[in-house]
Amino acid sequence: MNKKKICVIANGYAEEMMAAKLMSALRIELQQLGKDEDYQFVGGSLVSSGKWFQEERFATFFSGGMTPSGGFPTRSWEGFFSDLGAGAFLTPFKFKDMIKNWAKYNLDVIIVVGDFLLMMLAVPALKNHDIPMIFIPTAKSDYIQAHFKIEKKFIKKHAAMSFPRDQITSNDFSEFKIPSLYYGNLMQDLLDLNAPTIESQAPIVALLPGSREESYENLEMIIQLLPEVNNTIHWALVQAGNLDNDRIKNCFINQQWAPLSSDNNIPVWSKGKHKVYCYPNTMFDSVALSCDFGISLAGTASEQLAGLGKPIVAFKGTGPQSTSRRMEDNAKLLGDAFIYEKSYPKGVIHQIEELINNEPFRKQKGQEGFVHMGKPGATKKIAEYIINNILEK
Repeated sequence: MNKKKICVIANGYAEEMMAAKLMSALRIELQQLGKDEDYQFVGGSLVSSGKWFQEERFATFFSGGMTPSGGFPTRSWEGFFSDLGAGAFLTPFKFKDMIKNWAKYNLDVIIVVGDFLLMMLAVPALKNHDIPMIFIPTAKSDYIQAHFKIEKKFIKKHAAMSFPRDQITSNDFSEFKIPSLYYGNLMQDLLDLNAPTIESQAPIVALLPGSREESYENLEMIIQLLPEVNNTIHWALVQAGNLDNDRIKNCFINQQWAPLSSDNNIPVWSKGKHKVYCYPNTMFDSVALSCDFGISLAGTASEQLAGLGKPIVAFKGTGPQSTSRRMEDNAKLLGDAFIYEKSYPKGVIHQIEELINNEPFRKQKGQEGFVHMGKPGATKKIAEYIINNILEK
């Protein structure tokens, strides 16, 4: 028996995580209906390794890998030309050809998790094939900038249904007569809300330098601040899985921090009365649930923290993920939950101490995160919609 085929495509690292989560939810729902053996899943990622598809045991037809610019070629001339030299601008055309190849096998649905440009790649690849398209625009929000009219016309023409990341964007789509439902933000379902929490008598502050090459210099900027804070704090660094341990150690050594004995296999660094606990990426959920707030130059992690009602202090970092423009965009996206402080280091230290010492201020800032990020549960609802209205209608 020929299996029905579900194709899910994603832009990059975070989008691939959300896409894999949605595919898993679809598989679970189909298992409960006794229909999972009737379906074949396949995933493709434009700028990521395919790791998340593979970890969830889904076939991967394309993985473009991370580009030299870190996925931000338009943020600097250096990033643009480094991507150009690496041949990264050929990747979208290769990706489109692979989608076109899969379309020949009578896909039953294609799910686009990412941005409008990814959808633009998919549409011509599906030409002459009547394949319903689900669009999940995770990368754009009306909090920052609404989709342009020409984009909305294109989405209206080609999407069977869309699931925007926030209510304000969904309202805009609906006003333009684009099929649209708001069930929440997929990103919030990447967190395990039952993860064990960290016990500490002192306030816990998450340190999130990011996951790209710039993260090492960003980490040094973060840890330079800590000895200037008067309070006793449990500083909780979360080290992204792709970062090198030796380079992380060098960041601490460069800033005159000294290694201490590990605490339950968690590396610890000290300077004066301050200690930084270095948690692996696998403990991000525990840190996120336990912390009072975060100092973050990361992307996805900042949004997830805000969605838990935890405010974020941020400043301009050293690379394309932490430019002033990106920080300003995050401040629009997350509202008052994201405190972009332009005065480094003094202004940043002031914001950190204010969040530590002023609980009403901290809670008021954190509340905005709930508003902008929505509640968990979107993944299951979207999976149910796709099954009931597209696959098994």
